[in-house]
Amino acid sequence: MTKLRWVDWHRFRFLVWWLLMTPFISACDTRDPNVYSVRAPSWAPDNQSIVATYSNHIHGDKLVRQFFTGTGEQQVQFFPQIKQKYINAPVFSPDGKKIAFTAGDDKATEVYIMHADGTQLRQLTQSGKYNFAPYFSDDGQSLIYVRSHLLRPSSTFGQTLTDDDIYKFDLSTGKESRLTYYHFYAMVRPMYLGGQHTIIFDGTPAGNYQEEYNEIRVFALSINPDTSRDSNSKAAEFNKLFVMPYKSFDFIPAFTQQDMDYISFRSISRDGRKIAFIVRTNKMDGVTTGDFTYDVFLRENGRNTRVTHLGAKYRLYGVALSPDGSRLTLIREDRKTYENRLWVGNSDGSDMRDITLSSEQVAEL
Repeated sequence: MTKLRWVDWHRFRFLVWWLLMTPFISACDTRDPNVYSVRAPSWAPDNQSIVATYSNHIHGDKLVRQFFTGTGEQQVQFFPQIKQKYINAPVFSPDGKKIAFTAGDDKATEVYIMHADGTQLRQLTQSGKYNFAPYFSDDGQSLIYVRSHLLRPSSTFGQTLTDDDIYKFDLSTGKESRLTYYHFYAMVRPMYLGGQHTIIFDGTPAGNYQEEYNEIRVFALSINPDTSRDSNSKAAEFNKLFVMPYKSFDFIPAFTQQDMDYISFRSISRDGRKIAFIVRTNKMDGVTTGDFTYDVFLRENGRNTRVTHLGAKYRLYGVALSPDGSRLTLIREDRKTYENRLWVGNSDGSDMRDITLSSEQVAEL
């Protein structure tokens, strides 16, 4: 694996992290102070609404819920009681009655919870660290999330969150517990895999990273199990999807696809039967020049189905399955203009439509 290729993968992985979770880097690519970008959509259990963050690099973030009606018109709910500068990774409880998210400033982001109507907002964690990507247990009584303990320099983005592990917060007792002690270089998007005994996530373990010179091993989803730390060694493609059993915390493969490159996890249905993931599709499409392209795939009953064919014009972010696995959201960004658009449709890729709120609509909220 060449140095250039590694750097491209490094940039892609952290761009995804940047748009979905990292609160320190502006989530709005444009310099126009009037433009909002959208990130981190999440479905309500009834499939009738989504909640997402609309972000402006000057005015900060706004948490917005968009309802779908039979007429095709949208109803919008705004949560002005959330005063923090950064608001990230909102997620509904399994019964749809609560929303959890992380919020904060440049010094820390903590986990919050509120009723879906915006009432009874309360802060759960008091860590003084950088928390992100909360996810409810099936019974709605606890949350898992990632905590970054350090902010380290990065030649790619200036600063990067690191030293990551998974934590759990029990809503009935108010107690927090640490589930992993891996000190991952990066860890994103932990979710329960069909119950509460297995966790699935993207992660880069500590000790396997030398910036811009060495290969990178991404455990849990995009994994290269045979990579040596020798920068001259030839690495295999990232083509394994891994999960971590909740009790033993050992890594085991969920599936291996030798014909796919750079598999990266995005979302899962509550029953664990459907997994949405992103794959680099240049080789698959016979494209040997130009930018790397990525598309959404859906795995169900051991079969992978390609959902999108975006080509080189767009970048892909914000892929999320509805809890029942029937619906899908994705954020498509134009590579030239940096305009991103929020699309919803069926999980097989049919009936996709653009539901992005205009910057004028968001500014008026």
